[in-house]
Amino acid sequence: MIAARDRLEGYRQALAQANIAYDAALVAQGDYTEASGSCAMEQLLQARPTAVFAASDAMAVGAIKALAQANLRVPDDISVAGYDDDPIATLITPPLTTVRQPVVDLGKAAVESLINLLENPDSSAQPKVLSTCLIPRGSTRQLT
Repeated sequence: MIAARDRLEGYRQALAQANIAYDAALVAQGDYTEASGSCAMEQLLQARPTAVFAASDAMAVGAIKALAQANLRVPDDISVAGYDDDPIATLITPPLTTVRQPVVDLGKAAVESLINLLENPDSSAQPKVLSTCLIPRGSTRQLT
């Protein structure tokens, strides 16, 4: 998925800006589901991370469940953050730190792009980047 590739590229860029080497052992694949988040977290535990960023809130929930099964505490042992600000983010314990994306604006942009392509078949879809915001909650902590 393009979104998954973009999020991985953003991760790699942030590491580069912070002068931190990319480590493939700290990246696990998933399919945006809770089950894949759990499997990915089990894989990542071998690398002993201090924090995990999941590509979706559903995957983050799966990661939190896998951490609980491993007797690890969120955020005391490992911080977890997700992406989407899905309603489930406030229903789990601890509440999930997440990145909120403007879902309504995404839908509008998609429809506008589709209408433009239908009205102008010779044109091509133009990428559009919408702003997001971090919603800090109880699943992450600051390292000291």
